[in-house]
Order: sequence, then structure tokens, then C-alpha cells
Amino acid sequence: INNKLRVTNHHLIHFKRDNNYYFNFTEQLLVGDELLTDEENYEPIVSIEEVKDNINVYNFELDKD
Repeated sequence: INNKLRVTNHHLIHFKRDNNYYFNFTEQLLVGDELLTDEENYEPIVSIEEVKDNINVYNFELDKD
């Protein structure tokens, strides 16, 4: 995403679309949606590139909230 963020299609992500806020899987993102940056600003998605590769991924689970 934007040649910066590398996630799987099943990664849950917070985004903004048409001034509404969502949590959904990355595979639902569209060019034009906006992602919250580390500087607390929303940045529009200008590119989404699907790359097929074998990589290590790590899933974290919590016992409690």
C-alpha cells in the first residue's frame, strides 16, 4: 500500500472512506481510502500492489483486552 505498508489481505486495518471510519480486512481497501499515519493524519491510498511471495508472518494474540 503506497509502496510503504506491507500486510496480508487478511490483516485487520483501520481506514476512512467517504468520511466514515471502518475496521476491515486489507483486501477491502480501495485506492482513495485513507489510512491513519504515525503523525495522526489521514493519508490517501494512491496505490495498492499485490505481491505473491513466501515470507514469515507473525500473529499476536492476547489473553485479555
